[in-house]
Amino acid sequence: MTIEHKRSSKGEIEDLIRARYSLIWVTSPEETRVEESLRKTCVEREMRLEVWSITEGFKTIANGQGTRDVKDPMKAIDHVIRAEGRALFVLRDFHPFLKEPAVVRRLRDAATELRKTKKSLLVLSPVTKIPPELEKSISAVVDWELPNRTEIEQAARKVLPALPQSTHSPSSQMARSPHAASSQHGCPAAPHGVQRSARPGPLTIQTRSSQHCWFPSHGCPSPRHAPPLFSERAAPSPRFF
Repeated sequence: MTIEHKRSSKGEIEDLIRARYSLIWVTSPEETRVEESLRKTCVEREMRLEVWSITEGFKTIANGQGTRDVKDPMKAIDHVIRAEGRALFVLRDFHPFLKEPAVVRRLRDAATELRKTKKSLLVLSPVTKIPPELEKSISAVVDWELPNRTEIEQAARKVLPALPQSTHSPSSQMARSPHAASSQHGCPAAPHGVQRSARPGPLTIQTRSSQHCWFPSHGCPSPRHAPPLFSERAAPSPRFF
């Protein structure tokens, strides 16, 4: 039996760049995570990575530094075509501009010109809206995968403070001290001499002043005026539910 392992999105992009695919569409709402993966790829392959947005223009984030105040979509494509060296260019949220015929035409020109170079152009968008005129020019469409367990753990470590040792965790403290568990719920501790039952059944405790129903599973006594489970005259044997 042959087991096929799915190629990661990062691996797919590496293969497409290596194969000189000139125009790639990536669908993902997580710009930061995708661009960080692309940055690592460009560092490994010694490629320059430039990211464009309508608000900031071009910004180099791998194997170089600097910005270019090019915010017009047509001029952005022209910059990609004229740029020199090995590079990967990312156009953020470019799909709204593809409603303009001139932009679509210029992007098709770029796809043809970039095949002769060591550059690739990547459109990063949260949606896949490709005009029919551009479908044949786009080499590949990559639906970026969701974060795996390792990525989620790494993100959690950045956001959450360091967790305490297991010996100091609240659960272990409650396990060692029944009184601590009761106090956390705002309930008095179990009366002296009363042992907790391993099964979630109520115990009846007879005192001089009043009668309480003790729930070992919750660690809290219930006043006698709570749901009348037992008679005041006699304390029956425990009931288990």
